[in-house]
Amino acid sequence: MKRFLRALIIASSVPLAIGCDDYRLRVFGAVQPSPVPARPAPETTFANWRADATVVGVFGGRGCGWGTTPGETRPGVQWRITIAPAAILLEEDMANWPTDHLPFSGVLSGQDFNAFYTNNGNYLGSTCQFRDGKLTGRFSQDFSTFEAMETLTWGPPNAETRVQRRWIGSRF
Repeated sequence: MKRFLRALIIASSVPLAIGCDDYRLRVFGAVQPSPVPARPAPETTFANWRADATVVGVFGGRGCGWGTTPGETRPGVQWRITIAPAAILLEEDMANWPTDHLPFSGVLSGQDFNAFYTNNGNYLGSTCQFRDGKLTGRFSQDFSTFEAMETLTWGPPNAETRVQRRWIGSRF
């Protein structure tokens, strides 16, 4: 008996669903979906610093992406800097994760820092993948600004490209 009632309920629901669809079509006409406007990416991605870059040197072939031509500049790059006792994490280009976002980690000694990034062998999958990087710099006395030199490397050791950039940043 229960099976019969379930089958009856399901069978009687189908014409009702079809009728509702037909009613909407007759009253409102065919509905064309409207495009959803693209929203700009959020301005901040948990960044707490902004820095300006200047390319000071390119050695070997040519790198990939922005900041690979001597004299090229890029203002307002978002960074997230996290300081712990004697350690530091400097995450470059927060808005361009995962391509140009580089998490440098290292040591902080007073106002001076030395930090490194390594791709752990996955850099040969694409010519645009960084192999490694080094970031060396110094904070101002009150830790409100920093200056740093960055060296990025692409490609295998026997055919690498290195780019050096100078950074000047400030907390916001």
